[in-house]
Amino acid sequence: MAVRKPQFSIVIPTLNEEKYLPQLLEDLAEQTEHNFEVIVVDAHSDDATIENAQKFSPRLSLTVLNSPKRNVSHQRNLGAAKARAPWVLFMDADDELPSYFVQGISYQLEKKPETDVFTCWVDVVEDANSSIDVNRSIRHAVNLFMEMGALLPNPQALGGFIGCRKSVLKKHSFDETQSFLEDGMFIRELVQAGSVFTVFREPKWFFSLRRIKKEGSIKLFSSMATYQIKYLMGGDFSKKDSTKLYPMLGGSYYDDVDTTNNPDFLLLKKMQQFIVSAPEKQLAQAKRLLQKIKDYEF
Repeated sequence: MAVRKPQFSIVIPTLNEEKYLPQLLEDLAEQTEHNFEVIVVDAHSDDATIENAQKFSPRLSLTVLNSPKRNVSHQRNLGAAKARAPWVLFMDADDELPSYFVQGISYQLEKKPETDVFTCWVDVVEDANSSIDVNRSIRHAVNLFMEMGALLPNPQALGGFIGCRKSVLKKHSFDETQSFLEDGMFIRELVQAGSVFTVFREPKWFFSLRRIKKEGSIKLFSSMATYQIKYLMGGDFSKKDSTKLYPMLGGSYYDDVDTTNNPDFLLLKKMQQFIVSAPEKQLAQAKRLLQKIKDYEF
């Protein structure tokens, strides 16, 4: 499907994503608006990622680029350089989208034209092996973290989805020397340079839990999220069971899991640091945000 003047360029870095990429491309093909192009930037995958992507050429305005480096920041920068639209949307290959997602983004940007860089609230991909409570805890924790981050000097976003003006990307790029949290550093750099960062509550995109599952730690992550929220809301952790499940101030809590290069766990650790060290005014603001999130989502 040819699009002469796209409003959005959707950049998707890939490496051996033959299983997940087709679902995202299918979601994009089923969008209610097709004012976008898709740029898949592949880092020499060893599987059928490229072949699976090219099958969508009849249904999408699709470009497949070969990256000389297996580096997500380099791939994003390469895709951004080829983007033709005034807005560039960076997505991960395992994201999933509702059919109205692109239309919803267009609507939100019309409402807040001052926005330069943005992200959206998340939901989690349903998993038969995960309970509703687990999904809810993770969703609440991530959305709360993004809402709080937007209010702080060093904002943070989940790298699975970031939107940015093409004009901004002519001056700024993802730091290719960083092995993780490059998304947060990118947004921090833009905000410090004067760009306006916005967190949209709608439309939501679907966040995959596969990175957490790969660590075998989805139960641990959900416990962390649940107790972060309960602690924030003034919960009582005097019982031994609570301390055993989540010792809030114990750095050794993370020692049983390799979290060194896991942005998901680092995100929760940053939330813990904020909750423990934030002044009362910021905690009160965070509590109000959490209540809004809970009211908004249910």
